[in-house]
Amino acid sequence: MIERKALRDSVLVCGESDGKRFTRRFRIVKKVSEGAFSLCYEAYHEGSGRGILKEFYPQSAAIAAERNAQGQLIFPEGLEAARDQFTDQLRQYLEAYHMLIAAKQKQEYPELETFIPDFEIYYGCDEEKNITGTAYIWTSSKLESFEKLCDEIHKKPTEAPEQKMVIALRAVESLAKCICMLHKEGLVHRDIKPSNFGFIRRGSEVLTQTLSMFDVDSICSVFDPPEEGMGTEGFLEPEAAYERPANLTDIYAIGATLFYAVAGSDETKGSGYLYREDYYPQLRELVNTSDLVCASEANSHPRLRDALTRILEKSLCRRGRRYQCCEEQLEDLESALYYALPSEIAKKAKNGDQWVLQDALRVLDREKVKNSYLAIQYHLYKHPLYLNLPEEAPVLNIVLAGFGSVGQKFLDACLQVGQLPGKKLSVTVLTDDLEDKTLYLTDRPQLADFYDFDGSLAGQEESYGSVRFLQMSFSEKSSKNNVDLLQNYLCDLEEEEQPHYIFVALGDDVASQTAAGACREALQLLEISCQVSCVCEREHFPAR
Repeated sequence: MIERKALRDSVLVCGESDGKRFTRRFRIVKKVSEGAFSLCYEAYHEGSGRGILKEFYPQSAAIAAERNAQGQLIFPEGLEAARDQFTDQLRQYLEAYHMLIAAKQKQEYPELETFIPDFEIYYGCDEEKNITGTAYIWTSSKLESFEKLCDEIHKKPTEAPEQKMVIALRAVESLAKCICMLHKEGLVHRDIKPSNFGFIRRGSEVLTQTLSMFDVDSICSVFDPPEEGMGTEGFLEPEAAYERPANLTDIYAIGATLFYAVAGSDETKGSGYLYREDYYPQLRELVNTSDLVCASEANSHPRLRDALTRILEKSLCRRGRRYQCCEEQLEDLESALYYALPSEIAKKAKNGDQWVLQDALRVLDREKVKNSYLAIQYHLYKHPLYLNLPEEAPVLNIVLAGFGSVGQKFLDACLQVGQLPGKKLSVTVLTDDLEDKTLYLTDRPQLADFYDFDGSLAGQEESYGSVRFLQMSFSEKSSKNNVDLLQNYLCDLEEEEQPHYIFVALGDDVASQTAAGACREALQLLEISCQVSCVCEREHFPAR
């Protein structure tokens, strides 16, 4: 491979405004990277400050092109064929920029305003404004790449892990949203990866709403894509070797970008945290054991882990089974983010209200020392499950209303401490989604060998007890709905099913406390002696 000679000190370029040419001189600070078609420099201009100057300089031209005394790329006499090839490549290279200018000028999609960077196109010239060299793309804004943020996750996953998870998901969600808009404009990016987009960062504050691309020369029309694929190892779909680029190309790359951000572990470290095809059968395991997921109880929320696994499986599979449009992928990313956010921010997001990333991070920082499992253990020590269990009763009946992260931890503790000599344990889980049982048992595959889950041990007397799941459509907006559901449920129970212990964890402090109060009222009317507890995530788990 022939080495391309980089610019050293400065370069004179010319642009056009209102039909008139003007010149600018950029001072070269240093070369920062190189790709197949360009060299990138950190540069300075007195009117624009520092930024990135990208010089069109394809690897194929290195053998023929030379630099003159002014640093401009030229082709000596006798190499007209090489110059013509270079000119044709330059025309194709600039097509992406002209398409983006047209898309941005339409102002149809606000997301593209920041995603498409403010760039300027210049050409190498002499002092008389005659074009003598190649083209240059200048972007004055200095953004921090998503790759750098991922590096922080990989190096210190246990330092503020909840914040890192939320920032990573918010960033990939913003990326997917912008790519959706790009696709609606009939454009395909073809080279999405963490180093190709970034954000403005102010100290520790990451402004994910300022998402912007770095390299746009890979963009092509979905209606007339080039035959050859392009992209970067670890983010390039396997079909690139024999299929033309399409929207599905970008969907795969977004999934691979998410994998790079959140699936870091000892196993993926060997591949530089890049996705490999042989990882596909073990995606669920890689998510469950990733350093970032395991770093905190919030990140290990079963719904979050399941959502992440689903996104990766639907993004990184073959084209026939992949998300067929970016909107589908975006919807699942929004669901994953919902489970990663603090409940008060998640509630805003679900209701369609505007929320700011920094507000979510502040709430996470405030609650960083929370450990719900230890709190549940202490609560059960102070208020044991058997307090209201009559001596003659053969079964300890427990009702668990809500089966989010805290509810699942309560069931874990309950199954451990609820094994009493001569008593059977019976737990009824009231949840708005029966898929919760599948997720719960997926993480605890041996548990169904000891407890009867909805008839899994039917006919076998040797079990520690039973767990049944009932669907109940709890509402985050209507406390009355929750009150009616629980009171009606308690009133319809047979005498042998009457609870001795109720634990309410609906994912919202007010909803949980209101529902617990309704249970107490119903129990008093029914003259049932029963312990009722509810979750208050802001402080502790109070006994009621």
